[in-house]
Formats: sequence, C-alpha cells, structure tokens
Amino acid sequence: MRFPSTRNVGQVVPQMVPPTGNVTIDTALRAAFLDRVRLRNMCGIVVQPADGLDNVMRAVEDGDIVIMLPGEYDCYNTISVSKRVTVYGIGATIVGNGVLLTIDADEAQIRNVGFRRLDRVLSRSTSAAVIVNSDAALVDACTFSTPGPVGLQVNGNYCSAQNNMFYSNASHVAGDSDIYWNDAATDRKSTRLNSSH
Repeated sequence: MRFPSTRNVGQVVPQMVPPTGNVTIDTALRAAFLDRVRLRNMCGIVVQPADGLDNVMRAVEDGDIVIMLPGEYDCYNTISVSKRVTVYGIGATIVGNGVLLTIDADEAQIRNVGFRRLDRVLSRSTSAAVIVNSDAALVDACTFSTPGPVGLQVNGNYCSAQNNMFYSNASHVAGDSDIYWNDAATDRKSTRLNSSH
C-alpha cells in the first residue's frame, strides 16, 4: 500500500500577464447573456428564434410569462396558446403561412408581437393570421401584415383588442361575439382610426 507523499512540493500560482498594445473587450455578448438570465429569473420563460416557439407553448403552464426576444420566429404549423399565459414580444415577429397563432385558453394575453403571413395562396387568403377562440383574451400592441383581408379574428366573448397595427391588406373581424375594441386598429393604409366595430 502506498501512502500520499508528505513532501511539501510548493504551490503553483498563476501569473497575470499584462496585455500589450491597445486591447478592447467586447462585453455585448456577455451582457446579452446576463440580460436573458435576468429576464428568466424575473419573468419566467425567455425564448429566442432558435428555441422553437411551438415546443415552448406546448410546455408552458397556467400563469407562465413568456418573453420572446428580438427576431423572426418561423411558424411551420399553427402555434396554439392553450394555457392561460402572457406572451410579451420584444421586437419579435412570427412569420409563416396560413393561420400563425390561435388563442384557445381563456384569459390568455398576447402583447407586442408581430405577425407576418407570407403565403399568397387564394384558398388561405380568407383565413386570419391570428384567431382567438377563447373568452376574456387580450391582444395588445401587436402588428399584423397579411396578403389576406383578415389579420385578427375574434370568436370568443369578453375579449379585448387594443393598440394594434394592421399593415397591407390586414384588418380585423369579430364573428358572433362580444368584444371590446379600444382603438383596436390603426389602419396603416390610410390615416383613419378604426374604433367603431
């Protein structure tokens, strides 16, 4: 059996070598990482375009807050908000074909998210980019751009759509539902404000 040596072999201390010349340190990446960690710790779930928004929405629980960081989120299939969550966009735009998002949970909130449809297929041009099928949902400060005539369709009752912007051909409709439009649509095709619907 061997025993550990009792000899004092000294201690190695790493030495700092001062840099030569002009050195600048880019802290932007570190700051962005720290901001993301801070947001996650404060607010819940922070996502970026590479994370796959549809997978995130399947994993959320009632009461969660989802922060969408800046960028374009590709939408290959309709994203369903099926839990009572709040989604905040920070310069985030969901881009794809057909119906981009459905709100199927009562009291869900979507705030400051852009929606841009790319398809020009006539059969899809009559469907909305975002469809609200639940009650007491909120769509606030979102932007809609679609080749079809409808950007936002509300089928639920007691919903609120406010401060939204509609570009290109987009507008909004409410089926047979009670809805509160509060300065809901600023029509970017002209200077008029749509507030009576």
